[in-house]
Amino acid sequence: MVNKHQLAQKSDLFLKQIVDAQVDLYLEEDSYYQKLASPLKSADQLKQEHREHIQSTLLMKEFRDSLSHAISLIFNELPKTLHPNEFAKVQDEMEHILDFLDEPVPESYEGEPVIFHKLWNISDETLHHIHHFANGLIQRKQYEDAHDVLSFLVTLAPDISRFWSCRALCLQAMNKQDEALQVLQVAKILAPDDPVPMIYSCNGYLHLKDKKKATEELKMLESCLDAHPESKAAWQPIQKSLKDFVRRL
Repeated sequence: MVNKHQLAQKSDLFLKQIVDAQVDLYLEEDSYYQKLASPLKSADQLKQEHREHIQSTLLMKEFRDSLSHAISLIFNELPKTLHPNEFAKVQDEMEHILDFLDEPVPESYEGEPVIFHKLWNISDETLHHIHHFANGLIQRKQYEDAHDVLSFLVTLAPDISRFWSCRALCLQAMNKQDEALQVLQVAKILAPDDPVPMIYSCNGYLHLKDKKKATEELKMLESCLDAHPESKAAWQPIQKSLKDFVRRL
């Protein structure tokens, strides 16, 4: 069995695999570099320089440390909250990642952009356990720890909206309102019918005292709830509270 510290020690390699697989998503079309090309610097050189800049940004020490910390928390703290048999499954899947680290990452997976929990066969159950662990950290107001775990989750599973929403909640608790609002934009794109990102966004704009944007989010929330009358009653108390706060802003 892999020593639990090995995965943490390999977090830099884990992150590099992620960056190598996804960096092309941030590049411009080739025509963009061709327009900027000159006798001193070809389009290929410009594109490579841009690629290196993106890589250096994505490989910032702060993010590396965040992922490493999340992995350490999962191995050291998650066992305290799970039955040993359940944690054994989580541990096995996490350690299974090591089997893939030395293999080239494909540019796509089944015709779609690389989603690492699918590529590495991380089960929904394991994602659920890690998410539940992060929620427990939030309830104990350990927002920075929870944010690191959720950053790890959205790295593994960027296609799951609720992970982004929970990450935004941590950022709001850490008083990083602008960053939280950017994260919530991703959640809204992934799940346009989910009222949670709209509620969190409205709260964010209330904290920033931006009545116009808060009102826009409230209208989006109202339209969303009107379109889903079966769940409207459950959300109405929150909707009413937000409306009162916006009115008094």
